[in-house]
Amino acid sequence: MITTDQYYTKFEEPLKGALLALRTYILHTDPAIREGVRYKIPFFYYKEWRLAFLWVKKKNIILGIISDYRLCPDGSKKDGMRMITIDPNEDFEIEIISRELDKQIALYKEASIQS
Repeated sequence: MITTDQYYTKFEEPLKGALLALRTYILHTDPAIREGVRYKIPFFYYKEWRLAFLWVKKKNIILGIISDYRLCPDGSKKDGMRMITIDPNEDFEIEIISRELDKQIALYKEASIQS
């Protein structure tokens, strides 16, 4: 089984540095966020909820923000996702990343209160 460190270190610069910067940013967004591996890529969880993942597609990074299927009112059993494509050679749109992570965490906090 691959570890998160193995995933990040297999890439060359600038992908490696960009992935590690995104990892650090996501993990520092909230103390309840933890990291794991799912489908051989890094996944981030907010408490028991799936929050986000990092995936390299061609020469770009895909940051997927996940809306856990348990929040779907129709009971569809399918996660919703918003994808942010990041060019590792460009500056990150940190405002967009921050807004999307904060929005999803707020939904999870609200769901936790209602449970």
